[in-house]
Order: sequence, then structure tokens, then C-alpha cells
Amino acid sequence: MAQQKKTMLATIETERLILRPLTPADEEDLYRLWSDPNVVRYTSLVSLTREQVHDFIERWIHYGDHPGHGAWAIVVRDPRVFAGYCFLRFLFDTSDTELGYGLAQAFWGRGYMSEAVQAVLAWGLDRGLERIVAAAMPENIASWRVMEKCGMRFEGLQDYRGTLDRFYAIGRAAKKQQGRLL
Repeated sequence: MAQQKKTMLATIETERLILRPLTPADEEDLYRLWSDPNVVRYTSLVSLTREQVHDFIERWIHYGDHPGHGAWAIVVRDPRVFAGYCFLRFLFDTSDTELGYGLAQAFWGRGYMSEAVQAVLAWGLDRGLERIVAAAMPENIASWRVMEKCGMRFEGLQDYRGTLDRFYAIGRAAKKQQGRLL
């Protein structure tokens, strides 16, 4: 019987960041991130328990089992510290690929999230994804500005997990039109 080939998720490097595959060893860093009410106010709305964080990591590690998908820890090169996460996954029960991300408050306002998102979008589109979508609460101005800066286009307000959020998308055609790597 032939063994199924396991997808190896790549480490993505940018000028200031290392995006490495998320591992169970990131649980404590993610717990600290999701314990900050300022970080979770636009995502889960409440701080997450250790058990919830553990369950997320267990699920997220398997995103890389699907071509063009994965979950990364965002590590600042200097001083080699965990700053957040970024992922590409199926959007609930659809064939769309969703971009998700979060950054510890200590790293806000430095352009790290835009740098990570650009790299992850390029990685996914280069691996054959036709379209990547993302959602942000209308009041989360910083998040939708990251999406716009990274070439994603506003598609309107849509229901996302019971809230009316701003939806953005980018596709391979848009990347080619831009004439540059995202």
C-alpha cells in the first residue's frame, strides 16, 4: 500500500521576520497572546483558556496538509522573539481560502503584520491558490488597512461568524496585474 505524501510547510523569511511552521511548543506564546484583551477584542472577543489554545494548535498544525495552506509562528529576527501568528485555511464549509493573523500588542505599529501578510499571501498564491479572502470587524481599522496595504480589495460587508464584517480578497490575477511579488 502506498503511503500518503505529507506536505512539508515551508519556513518563510522576510527582511525582519521568520515565519516558521507553528508547533506545539508555541502553545505558551499563543496563550499569552490570546490572554491579552486588546488582542482578542477583534477575534475571539474573549481571552482563550489553555485548553482552547491547545485545541487550536492541534487543528492549525494540520492546515499544512492541504496544498497552499498552513499556519506559521511569526518570529522577529532580532531579538528572535515570538510576535504572533498567520495562517491560510479553508473558510468554514467553503472552498475559499481564508487568511487569518494576530500580533502581540508589543509589536503593533511597526509594520510587522503587513510584512508577514505579504509573504504569506505570496506563498499561497505561488502554490496555486486562485483566491484568498480575509475578514475584519469594521471597527478594526488596523486590520483592514493591513489587508489593503497588501493588495487585497474590499468586497463589501458580509456575515462572518454571526457578525457583519468587512471582506477582502486577492487572487492570482490581481498579483500578476500588480507586476511584482506582493
